[in-house]
Amino acid sequence: MAIYNPDNFPIDALPPLLRDAVLDLHEVIKAPIPIAVASVLAALSLVVSGRHRVKRFNGIVTGLALYLLIIAESGERKTSSDNLAILPLLEFDEQLLARWREAFAEYQAAMTIWATERNGAKVALKRAIAAGSDCEMQRRRLMDLLERQPVEPVRRSLILRDITPDALIQRLSVQPTISVFSSEGGALCSARTFNNLGLFNIIWESGSLSVDRKSQAPLVVKDPSLTLSVMIQEGPLKQFSENKGAQARNSGFMARCLVSQPTSTQGQRFEYSASEIQTEGLARFHTRIRELLEVGFGAQHDPNAAKRLLQFDYSAKECAREYTNSIEMHLQPNALLSDVRDAASKIADNMARLAGLFHLCNDSELNEIPSATVKQACAVSDWYLGGFKRVFGEVNIVPGWQQDAELLRNFLFEMAMRQNCWQFRQNDLRQYAPNRLRNQRFAAALQVLANWGVVRFYYVGKVRWIQIVQVTSTAPMMPMVAQAKPVTPNLFAS
Repeated sequence: MAIYNPDNFPIDALPPLLRDAVLDLHEVIKAPIPIAVASVLAALSLVVSGRHRVKRFNGIVTGLALYLLIIAESGERKTSSDNLAILPLLEFDEQLLARWREAFAEYQAAMTIWATERNGAKVALKRAIAAGSDCEMQRRRLMDLLERQPVEPVRRSLILRDITPDALIQRLSVQPTISVFSSEGGALCSARTFNNLGLFNIIWESGSLSVDRKSQAPLVVKDPSLTLSVMIQEGPLKQFSENKGAQARNSGFMARCLVSQPTSTQGQRFEYSASEIQTEGLARFHTRIRELLEVGFGAQHDPNAAKRLLQFDYSAKECAREYTNSIEMHLQPNALLSDVRDAASKIADNMARLAGLFHLCNDSELNEIPSATVKQACAVSDWYLGGFKRVFGEVNIVPGWQQDAELLRNFLFEMAMRQNCWQFRQNDLRQYAPNRLRNQRFAAALQVLANWGVVRFYYVGKVRWIQIVQVTSTAPMMPMVAQAKPVTPNLFAS
């Protein structure tokens, strides 16, 4: 199996059940690894977040629902990845829809009968009043009918594609655990879905919601759980940032999201066999999701039952404490995470959520999460924190002299490999060098390469020759300086 993972997502840090499902998705769909990971994590988050909570090492209890934000262009096959990963959820939604249609048909029939009886009672009451006779019997009959008015069945669904904040609260009031999957995040941004970002923050914290409405009973939502899995293109994200970006960062909404901007697989999605791809790993994942669905949403599920509380064992608490302190150390002025303090301040919470999800996917009956699972969650959290920094962190501009030197270095090695030669006359190099270097900048860039130890000079008569130091042909010997896209290292390992 060929794995295309240029973003270096820590696949081995995933529990075997999730890892095998991700690899199967990647092989079948050919979507980037981070997109397959988001599909699998979102499915798991939805089925367990409603009835589980996790206690962090410091005693703070948090939910398990994840907000996943993927930045990618159209055509990266997120919808296909989602549909395959959440197949059991889609099947369950179809069952819910079939039950609702049957119940709604019964409701319509009952409503027709009830409306006929109500109209008859009204007519009888009017006649009694008009005749001046005792109308107590007719009045009681009408009141009894009004009390027995059929109740319209509630349309329930685990997966939503597009919804407004008001409709979201309405759904949560009757079903406190739902999800939003969208491969067109730009539509959500341009619509009214993200008009009230504070609402999403409250839901992420599992806080209570209460909305007063005119001439209707207030909507009350207790302990909600919402899973978000949204892909947005760079253009709409830029527009969203210009319109509401400050609000999204300042309110903490973006900080709560696990952000990734995967490298496109387009142009690399080759098929190496005409045989049907076997997906045993994905099948095992689907089986586990169906088991969790039955526990969390099946006929025997009690929505008022107490939440199952997961917590770290002693070694896991120490592991989480060290990770939290490592993050805190990098929040100091001019430190690695000083430009993304908002996301860094929430990453320990997201790490605890991931640890809880990893623990539950292992089908463990124990309520204590071991340190090995926490270490896995730390590695995945680190990767997402690095993704947030690459997207929203301060961009360090590479100096022009370094750009020139790297351009010349790449040209030299390309020419050396093409001609199988490691030494050239300087005038020949100047003649064929990239256009931007065919002036005084060529000499400056060449001197930088000499300082880095990439090349050395020697003379044959009056002709100056340049020799490439062959040991640097695969890894240029240059100092670590500012990069265009800073990458966050594994903080837990530091």
